[in-house]
Amino acid sequence: MKKLFKAISATVAALVMLTSLFVFSASAKSATMYFSNGGNAKVGDIFTVTGTFKADETMYAISGNLNFDSSMFEFVSGSEFRKVSDGVYEIIGTAGSNTKTISCQLKAIKAGSANIAFLGIQYIDSQTQRVNFTDQGGVMKVTDTSSNLSSNANLKSLVVSSGTLTPSFSKNVTSYTVTINNNVTEFGVTPQVEDSKAKYTISGSTAMKVGVNKRSVTVTAENGATKTYTITIYRLDENGNKVDGTTPPATTGSIEVTADNVTMYIEQNFATDSIPGGFTMNVYNYNGTEVPCIVAQDVTALYLKSADGTAGGFYVLSKEGAFSKLNIITIGGSNYFLMPAPQDSIPAGYKLIDISIADQNVPAYQSEDTTLSDFVLIYAMGQGQYTGFYRYDTVESTMQRALGIEVPTVEETVVLEDTEPEGFIENIKNLNTNGKIVAITIVAILLMLVAVLVILIIKIVAVGKKRKLEEEEEMSESEFFGFDDITEQDNEEEQ
Repeated sequence: MKKLFKAISATVAALVMLTSLFVFSASAKSATMYFSNGGNAKVGDIFTVTGTFKADETMYAISGNLNFDSSMFEFVSGSEFRKVSDGVYEIIGTAGSNTKTISCQLKAIKAGSANIAFLGIQYIDSQTQRVNFTDQGGVMKVTDTSSNLSSNANLKSLVVSSGTLTPSFSKNVTSYTVTINNNVTEFGVTPQVEDSKAKYTISGSTAMKVGVNKRSVTVTAENGATKTYTITIYRLDENGNKVDGTTPPATTGSIEVTADNVTMYIEQNFATDSIPGGFTMNVYNYNGTEVPCIVAQDVTALYLKSADGTAGGFYVLSKEGAFSKLNIITIGGSNYFLMPAPQDSIPAGYKLIDISIADQNVPAYQSEDTTLSDFVLIYAMGQGQYTGFYRYDTVESTMQRALGIEVPTVEETVVLEDTEPEGFIENIKNLNTNGKIVAITIVAILLMLVAVLVILIIKIVAVGKKRKLEEEEEMSESEFFGFDDITEQDNEEEQ
């Protein structure tokens, strides 16, 4: 029995240890990176590069590298950085918590466009194991306005090896489509810049798969200004059909939309230097037509213009298809992109007002509590990858994330007779990975305890039967050993 209990105890202990290892290995971590100037700088500007690394456990040390183009940027300061070589700085940091923010200052010294990245970032956990973060990087565009450098980033011509550009090439048109036959497996692009001092790079594979392919040409002017021309290539299948019913998008005519109760039109050609910092160029399929757009996190914005062309700008496109002006405010050197607050996120006890920030009217929410009149809530997307309410100090003109604000709940009537409780298996499916592991472990332990209980009962019953059998044998023996007395008594009676 003792050996049985020891074996069971050892099994349970091993199972619990194994579960704890699974839970640890499934620990969540995230990494973000942003520039204080939004990714756009002028020669001579000093900007901050910040990386934030989070884990759901304590990080005891953190290391990795910061890489950048040393011909374009110069390292200025950073207390947790040590130079390895030109453009490579090693990170030697301590943590002691589940969040670590690393920052340094760089100086833009030359016009152009180059990547800045945190590479190979990892931390030491409580088990002295190294855990890796995903590499983080971003493109910094640098322009030179201190001299007479050319800002011309136009193409003079754009020739393709197969098919025909639609629409016909124009230096002011940046989005094109081409349809090629199935037997065309390679697609070449030959650009020519308008300014001999400008340079260009071509991206996208020359190999064409059946369906949709993309190639692009990015022109960088002498002063660092950039402009990207995008070509969407449709390769037909063996029967000459578009794959999955795909058809080339329309490219002629203006697309009419409504924004702020005014009729406007989607502009398919706009200067890339008008793209706000933190956003990147992309393509959006609007009702079957591919149009250029800019994206950041889950925000998509299109460039709209008025019917007479006198007014225009970027407008955020909601999931419901509504447009709202993309307003940007700069506070403390950081850009904030104002967005409409979801109705169900407006905190209790707040009212909508308009305030002025840098001569710009900004929608804000003010508390009904007069003691908080110096602070308002602004719904925006910041450069630190956070979208939600920010708390703005109207006196000191500072902004910080407004976490933990109370949102009113909506009461719903629940009809009990029409609802059915979820089964145990469904509840397990709804859990996250760690929850599933813990639940399965608990079930396994319970099953083992039940097994132990059954074994104990069987043992107890077996012991009882054994004792009863021994007692019966003892009684039989006592009767047997009293046989002589019985015989003597019978003899006396016979005499």
